[in-house]
Amino acid sequence: MLVGAVMTAGCAEFRPISRPVVQVQAVQLAGESNEGARIQVTLLLKNPNQVALPLVSTNYRVEVPGVGGFAFGDDSNRTLPAGGTQTLVLPAAIATHGQNLKGAACQVSGSVSYNPPGMLRRLLTESGVPEPTTPFSVRRPLQ
Repeated sequence: MLVGAVMTAGCAEFRPISRPVVQVQAVQLAGESNEGARIQVTLLLKNPNQVALPLVSTNYRVEVPGVGGFAFGDDSNRTLPAGGTQTLVLPAAIATHGQNLKGAACQVSGSVSYNPPGMLRRLLTESGVPEPTTPFSVRRPLQ
C-alpha cells in the first residue's frame, strides 16, 4: 500500500512540461565608435506552463559577417512565471575598426537553459544530465 501511495505521488512529478518560447524582439546598435560597437539583443520569453520555470543560463553568439563576433554565457538567475513572460536584454561588443554597422546584417543564435520542476529532473541534474534548452536564431539588419 505504501508503494502504491509513493508511486501515485510520484506520478504528479511526471506531468509534461513544454519548452518556453523564445522570440528575438530586437537587434539594436546601442553605441558605436571608431573602434567598436555595442549591440543589444532583446528576447521575449513566454512560459506556456502552469508552473514556474527557473532559468539556468543563456548562451548566445552575435555575429556581423565580415566584421566579427561575440559569444557569451550568462547565468540567468531568474524564474519565468507560470503562464507569464519576461524580457531579457543581451549585450554584445564587437571590434569594428572604423566600419559603420548601421543596417549591417547581424546573425544572433543561442539557447536558454531551464530547470523543470520535479524529482525526476532533480535526479537527472544531480547525475550530470544537462538541463533542457530552447534554441533561438535570427538574422536581421542592425537598427
